[in-house]
Amino acid sequence: MTRRDPFLKVHIAEKRPACLVRPAHHTRLRLRDRGESCSRNRVEPGVFQQPAKEDGDEVYIAGNPPYLGGKKREAWQTDDMRYCGLEDVLLLDYVTAWFFKAQGYSPSAFAFVATSSICQGEQVAPLWSRLFNAGLSISFGHMPFQWRNSAADNAGVWVVIVGLRNRPRKPVRLFDQGWVGTGSTISPYLFLGAETYVSARSTPLWRLPEIVMGSNPVDGKRLVVSPEEKNRIVNSHPEAEEFIRPYLGGDEILGGKERFCVWVDDDAVERAQACPPIAARIRECREYRKDAGRDARRYQDQPHRFAYRGTVKDLPCIAIPNSQSSKRPYLPTARVPAGTVVSKEAFAVYTTEDWVLAILSSRMHQVWLATVGGRIGNGFRYSGTLVYNTFPLPGMTDGDREELAAAGRQILKARYENYPHNLDELYSEGNFPNNLRTAHEKNDRILENLYTGKTFANDAARRDMLMKLYSVRVARENEEAA
Repeated sequence: MTRRDPFLKVHIAEKRPACLVRPAHHTRLRLRDRGESCSRNRVEPGVFQQPAKEDGDEVYIAGNPPYLGGKKREAWQTDDMRYCGLEDVLLLDYVTAWFFKAQGYSPSAFAFVATSSICQGEQVAPLWSRLFNAGLSISFGHMPFQWRNSAADNAGVWVVIVGLRNRPRKPVRLFDQGWVGTGSTISPYLFLGAETYVSARSTPLWRLPEIVMGSNPVDGKRLVVSPEEKNRIVNSHPEAEEFIRPYLGGDEILGGKERFCVWVDDDAVERAQACPPIAARIRECREYRKDAGRDARRYQDQPHRFAYRGTVKDLPCIAIPNSQSSKRPYLPTARVPAGTVVSKEAFAVYTTEDWVLAILSSRMHQVWLATVGGRIGNGFRYSGTLVYNTFPLPGMTDGDREELAAAGRQILKARYENYPHNLDELYSEGNFPNNLRTAHEKNDRILENLYTGKTFANDAARRDMLMKLYSVRVARENEEAA
């Protein structure tokens, strides 16, 4: 590169993952001939050395790292994260390495366009706990938006803009499609509020029954049976019905679809092998697992069973799809009878308590999901450890639970009155039946009065109350553990 063509330097650097630019002082990022620039493709030690600065100089760190999550990185990109001290949090997106690279220069401020997932779901606690502990705070941010440009291979990812300072100016500013809000602090979830982050837990922080992830067959669909296949098998071999169970995930819960699976207990393998259509399925599963991935090969000697089935109980449960549209006013859940196998595309809470259904069907719980849950594009990803196990509950008496249970049953009744519409149709934007809306609103009034003695004015008030309760509970738990 020549010093006579600073704009060419910028253009070339933009084609690389990152560049370090040290122009002389000015209010806009614009290279001049007396500026210095260098271009590198990695964040490993020694690549970017802090340049000597004169009074008035500013250092700009600019980059275009690939927007890659933990499961799509190449080995050298994972090495980059290790160089930045992130070896114990490799679940973070690759772009977070640049935050820590920038922090290493001890600047007064820096900012990046980054994948929106750094402010959502499981990445928030490990990332922002480190940045906050380093003395940084968010000074401005832009809420998630879909990145679009004129490139032929436009990624179309959802991104955020986050600016950090070690001495944040007040008020801080938050932007969203023309709206500008000001406040004293910005939450790592990008709303005006406290710097509280929620950590995943293996058990509920409040008194809720256990939640489990559904089962994963790892079978190449050899053990999954369509309704038509089930009918053919049972019609020709009635004894096969013992080994076929209803099988549902998110599509079945929301769309009212039917699906089945071959389910053979360990003590029934001999009987199952004596039934030709079931034996054929088992044989096909064995052949698939022999040549498939590591998890499949691990279970090739048990082809009659799902690879991961330890969470299944022969009891009624509440099933929760693990993917949700952000446009639904409430989280659609389903009552599921005993004998049903819940797939890995859903969660199960094995309980007959209708007050639990009422809690999960509340606006409070939907707001909590929207605040701390992960995202798929602009939709929500439910989590047992991060959303359900951390959800703050108010104090409740047995009478309160019974009142909530009655409200939960009214929600189920309103759904039945709108049959044959499925949950996806009932809870879609612009198609929410009045009787179902009324049932949910009554449920909300009962639950919200338990928090504050009155209903909340809006979702921001709901969110702030839940965050406050979570912070107090975790602080108390930490004190007791100290």
